Amino acid sequence: MAALWLALPALAVAAWMMASHDPRTQGGTASVPAVPPLEATPRVAPKSAGAPAPAPAAAAVSTPPAVSAARALPARKAAVAPASVEPATATLLLAVSPWGEVYVDGKRAGVSPPLATLRLEPGRHKVEIRNRAFSPYRDNVNLEPGASLKIRHKFE
Repeated sequence: MAALWLALPALAVAAWMMASHDPRTQGGTASVPAVPPLEATPRVAPKSAGAPAPAPAAAAVSTPPAVSAARALPARKAAVAPASVEPATATLLLAVSPWGEVYVDGKRAGVSPPLATLRLEPGRHKVEIRNRAFSPYRDNVNLEPGASLKIRHKFE
């Protein structure tokens, strides 16, 4: 019996720790709804040793209180599928040696290498690769949606 009295403070501390680390109660705004206690069924001792014991009465099961509309969680929105499964961009792959400044439709896109991939809108584009020591490389490309095109150029 003394061991039980010694264990009670430890159980109280453990219960407090579990309640304080419950993610449902973090921030102090959410509360856990109380669960009503189940009704106890009385135990009936058999009257005679030879007679079978009567079956215990079924415990009354009560339902938890309904959650108020203010505390109800909002319903998740269904994921909306995109109208088109076709990719809206095209890929331009670059392999330039020794290096070159890349321009697409007159706008600087970067230096290749390290630039190796460009995502562009489908359609016609003017591609220019410049290196001050050499004459520029120019090409007009027509990119289809979801397609990729590779440009290889070696300045010589």
